Amino acid sequence: MRTFAMRKNAYICSMENNVEFLDELKAEVLHLFGEELKSSASFERFSAAIEQTTGSSLSVFTLKRLFGQMKTDGSPSINTLSILARYAGYAGWGDFVAQHCPAIKDDTIAPPKKRCPNYLVGAISALFVLLAAGLLLLVIGHSPKNPNEVTGTIVAEDNTLTWTLDKSTWALSISGQGKMKNFQQHGMPDAWLAYRDSLCSVVIGEGVLSVGNYAFSFCKRLQSVILPNSLLSIGNGSFAYCNHLTALNLPEGLDRLGAGAFKGCHRIREIELPSGITELPFDLFASCSHLESCTFLGDVTSMDREVFAHCHSLKRIDLPSSMVSVGSSCFADCKSLEELVVPEGVKFIDEYAFQKCTSLNRIVLPSTMTSISNRAFDFCNHLQFIESNARQAPRLGEDVFADVPSSVRLIYPQGADYTSWKQELYRKR
Repeated sequence: MRTFAMRKNAYICSMENNVEFLDELKAEVLHLFGEELKSSASFERFSAAIEQTTGSSLSVFTLKRLFGQMKTDGSPSINTLSILARYAGYAGWGDFVAQHCPAIKDDTIAPPKKRCPNYLVGAISALFVLLAAGLLLLVIGHSPKNPNEVTGTIVAEDNTLTWTLDKSTWALSISGQGKMKNFQQHGMPDAWLAYRDSLCSVVIGEGVLSVGNYAFSFCKRLQSVILPNSLLSIGNGSFAYCNHLTALNLPEGLDRLGAGAFKGCHRIREIELPSGITELPFDLFASCSHLESCTFLGDVTSMDREVFAHCHSLKRIDLPSSMVSVGSSCFADCKSLEELVVPEGVKFIDEYAFQKCTSLNRIVLPSTMTSISNRAFDFCNHLQFIESNARQAPRLGEDVFADVPSSVRLIYPQGADYTSWKQELYRKR
């Protein structure tokens, strides 16, 4: 009776208050998107951003109805709500509601139970006493020291790591020697991931060599992580969408970061990459909307696709002089980026690399630059200065400077032929 009532109340909380929770969800996704939905073009960009983040699509018409741009008589489907919730960093609509719904208080009064005869009560009580005494004899010496403690092991390759979770503080500690096993992105919760919604802190002990794929992904309450000096690698999506993680000190010996390792960590403001990191993989810091700075201590040679895409707070990036190329959409939608100085040695900027950097004011390109691909600086609509040091004008793809103001000033070496650039920049739009 009590269980049924609680489930019923939980259902009411998730379904009857849809309007309240839907407004909160819409506010979160709009803050994450970072752009007002005023035009069809903005809705198209919003739809693309949702599909890029979640792998699922919502049509422009669905979004317009949801955000009040088109009339609708019905309520949004659970599938639509779940896709939006996933875009905001939750597991789905149910997860979003569970984290926003106030604690459910059950005031249901169960009907009175029939009383057993006294002699039956006495017999049953005696039986329970005997059973309890027997169990006590069986387990004496084996009771856990801390009733709030959960302990387990994980096996990877030729080693076993031990993990202990204190449920009174939701602190996790991991110890042992060797590499951590990889977890499945969409598999059943394994080891401590059964408690991922509650984890607050993690300490990984010395001797552990790696953080496995998706080991802490979607631990949305995780605030503190201590990594060992022995750590060599962090796997794919290891800390993806840890929404409350504000800082992370990466050990000096680290030499590999996996794709999307810190994607969607909205509250991280700065990061320092150790000297051993030479390659930045796909989606590494994508959608870290509060990331303001990244410091490179080593010789990073390449950045893959969308490494810093949608980092709305990134104001400046000092690219390392060891770089050769900038990947596709690497800094796309970095709305706060104001100045870009590409170091000598870089030869190629891939398509959409700096698209929608709407605060970008000045670009300085090196003498080594040979080509810039399609729409690399598309929608950089506040650009005022482009300075190229290449004596031979780099090849331009299609619409490299589309939507750049025609008042932009182009500076290049005396005697160099930049006719193709002038045609692109100053064509009648």
